[in-house]
Amino acid sequence: MATRSKKAFKPLPALCRSIKSLPAPKDYFKSIPGARTPLPENVLLFHRDISHRQWMIHNERKQPSFHYLYVLIISIRGEGRIIVEGNPHIVNPGQCVLVPPYQAHYYSQLPEDGFEWLFITFEIEKLPPNLRGTGIARTVPPQLPSQLETLLRAFRLALSMPERSDILIWQLAILLTTLADEGMEVPAEDRSRSSAEEKLFLRIHTLITENISSHLSTHQIAEHIGVSESHLRALFKKGAGCSLGRFQRNVRLQHAARLLTRHQMNVTEVASACGWDSPYSFSRAFHRYWGRPPKAFHPKSS
Repeated sequence: MATRSKKAFKPLPALCRSIKSLPAPKDYFKSIPGARTPLPENVLLFHRDISHRQWMIHNERKQPSFHYLYVLIISIRGEGRIIVEGNPHIVNPGQCVLVPPYQAHYYSQLPEDGFEWLFITFEIEKLPPNLRGTGIARTVPPQLPSQLETLLRAFRLALSMPERSDILIWQLAILLTTLADEGMEVPAEDRSRSSAEEKLFLRIHTLITENISSHLSTHQIAEHIGVSESHLRALFKKGAGCSLGRFQRNVRLQHAARLLTRHQMNVTEVASACGWDSPYSFSRAFHRYWGRPPKAFHPKSS
């Protein structure tokens, strides 16, 4: 009869010490209860590198990304900038940015000598408390690289064996918890590094978001910025690839989507909060932009 070769199990000394340090249970029938933490779903991993640079800067600068998923962007190699809702963040190797759903973001100043960024997109009912909020840059805890390796293996396994996707879900949940507990926040970057064109774009974005409940005329924006209306229209059209009016409407409709998904507000309240006098005209504009009516964005309808 064939005998199986057995590989001797050699426990690490540190593991032995750790086991010996376990306290004796006071009650063998009283265990630690499980935490009812929401788990991520619909997970996707992909990467971006120097071959995507031109597309990331030029295409997404004209049409910023925004969708219903969370996007975790981790810099493995190469420094770059991510603009989230008008706030620029420098992302160095070993740092990351978590972009919540329906938050416009785009990229600038990506290195010409190469970079490697990992993207993880997912849905989740509720994030760990420390991860909530508008896209914030964070440092990557020391143990995260090894967790990323495990996550990548779990993702490849799920691609070949979808029935094993539960491992991927659990690994991402662990990674998010680690990032929430040990990742340190990195302050948003000062706008002094932005180009003149980008500074104009960011100033206008800030002005619109600060007055989100009212429609600003081109004259009002030009007066605030300190340029003529014609000059403002020309500069903005060249830099953003769309008219100022369209951009302002898009920002308000993106904000409306966030209000509908995160707050207990009805359509009439959201329309008013985003500068529409009529909920009917708001609903038509919303449907044209998102392809779905406002009511479809309520949590109970998703």
